[in-house]
Amino acid sequence: MILTGELSHHEVLAARAAGRFVALCGHAGSERGYLRVMRQKLQRELDEIVGEHRVEVVLSQRDKSPLEIFTH
Repeated sequence: MILTGELSHHEVLAARAAGRFVALCGHAGSERGYLRVMRQKLQRELDEIVGEHRVEVVLSQRDKSPLEIFTH
């Protein structure tokens, strides 16, 4: 089984030919769930490195997937 954000067309074909199940979650969508965790980890690391010269890590409130799914 392959669970990933993206694969090329030919990578999917090769995986299927090898008998593997492929689930493509979408590059942008598969990363967004981790952004808050990553922000916290990065903030802790920066706090240790820069000390009193505080650097604030901020997540965009306007960020969204560049893809839209239309259904009729």
